[in-house]
Amino acid sequence: ALCMAVCCALPALAAPAASANIDLSRTGSMNVTLYDHQNDVPLRGGALTVYKVADVARTNGDLHFVYTADFTGCGIALGDLTDSTLADQLVKYLPAVPARAAGTTHKISEQGIVSFDALPLGLYLVVQTENSKGYEAINSFLVSLPMADESGWLYTVDATPKVGAPTQEVTPPEPEKPSEPDK
Repeated sequence: ALCMAVCCALPALAAPAASANIDLSRTGSMNVTLYDHQNDVPLRGGALTVYKVADVARTNGDLHFVYTADFTGCGIALGDLTDSTLADQLVKYLPAVPARAAGTTHKISEQGIVSFDALPLGLYLVVQTENSKGYEAINSFLVSLPMADESGWLYTVDATPKVGAPTQEVTPPEPEKPSEPDK
């Protein structure tokens, strides 16, 4: 679903016919579900942070993304949103982003869901900033708000990224009891 969301975002934004019915005054929302299908359990705990990377702009009827002020100087081309390395490149740029653009962080619920509501339309970078207990962090990814589908524009996007690998929690051995001090 996540790959489909990113794959659909660029062609849809480039299509002039589809751009006619987009409502740029709306806000969007994003629901991210973290679920370990192999073990049939939701990932609990941890946190996700979203960073607005780009705004949606219309030029001569065509839609495209324009970096926000915080990402303008990153030098990373947004031409191919299907490029699997794009999110990682933007993550590497994050230390250069001013603190005022720290993103929006939400904890992962007991059901493995994180919701971000009332987001201005644009391109968002999703980063797991705190691992779920017992799992490696998910790979960062991009979400376009809105996202095109067959019936028009989706202003609520559901993403289900591949979860990180389970980690082996090592329990430290019990320390030896200290010997009695000499009297």
